[in-house]
Amino acid sequence: MGIPTLTKTWQLLVNQNPGFSSTYTELAQRVLWGIKERLIGVASNPWTVLGSSDAVSANLSGTDLWIDYADLVWSTGNHSWIILKQAGIASNFQLCISLDRTDEDTIIMVYSPAAGFTGGTISARPTATDEHVFANGVRWLGSSSANFRSLPFHVFQSSDGECTRVVVCCANRVISLWMFEKPRNPPAGWTNPHLVVFSADPGGGAPPPNSARHLNLRDQNLASNANGFTVLPNGPTNTQVFLSSEGSLAASGGPGGSMGKFNPEVNSISEEWEFYPIGIMSITAPNRGRLGEIADMWYCPEGLFGEDFNRNGVLFTDSEDGIVATFDSIVLPWIAGVIPKMA
Repeated sequence: MGIPTLTKTWQLLVNQNPGFSSTYTELAQRVLWGIKERLIGVASNPWTVLGSSDAVSANLSGTDLWIDYADLVWSTGNHSWIILKQAGIASNFQLCISLDRTDEDTIIMVYSPAAGFTGGTISARPTATDEHVFANGVRWLGSSSANFRSLPFHVFQSSDGECTRVVVCCANRVISLWMFEKPRNPPAGWTNPHLVVFSADPGGGAPPPNSARHLNLRDQNLASNANGFTVLPNGPTNTQVFLSSEGSLAASGGPGGSMGKFNPEVNSISEEWEFYPIGIMSITAPNRGRLGEIADMWYCPEGLFGEDFNRNGVLFTDSEDGIVATFDSIVLPWIAGVIPKMA
């Protein structure tokens, strides 16, 4: 099968290991701090820190107080937060991660597409006039447990800063997916086009080391997986959008339900298996219609793996177009000679 041609160059910080954790609190601290470090650490167009709190002091003067994982404090009183900026998505696109919760398996994530965050103390996160809360106390690593495990994670960022993806894995599953994207080919008239995705396996009450659940990334709106799928083309409210694909057969549950199987057979004309590009669309006013495409991310044909939907870490390569790897039902750019770490 032919590997899809990449439209962007990518900075891939993959197979990241946050290290052994002796408590669940430390596990959450290490994973989240490690993700932040990779986001600000890429060589080209990294995310920048505009301010932060370590629950002892706070600032919006550009000082990163998340110096080490222990600076991440979950509490409804004095707690940690951080403001990150990525001008590759929009000139003043900002992300707030707040730990204003009592449990380390929950998180608050808010973004501002243009206005930017102001204020903030050690007990209250900054706010923005155009802010959108897309993860409000969502379980981002499953449930707390007496069993602890280092969770490998992967950070994908395009060199132009327009696309950032974070994948967290456990027990050969994808348990958390973050996406901050500038869509390709957006419709005319969309100011600051962007797509924000946050979806995490809630664990079904089971902790990450023991949970057999995983993200069903075929679910068009990811609503069954923490409902953190949002876009803001027109208007003040989050809009539910869907991942479209020309390779999907009949959907289940009607509009918004899970996609059907991706073509389970080889293409009869080319006699090749095919990866399917992913589009963005909405059926919700005031943002109905096609909203663009996701760069360098594809759905994988199910027939290639039979009925096993847990197809993770499989590499495909050719001499012309490079290498990609599977994460559940999606395919992402990868590095030659590197086996994806899923557990």
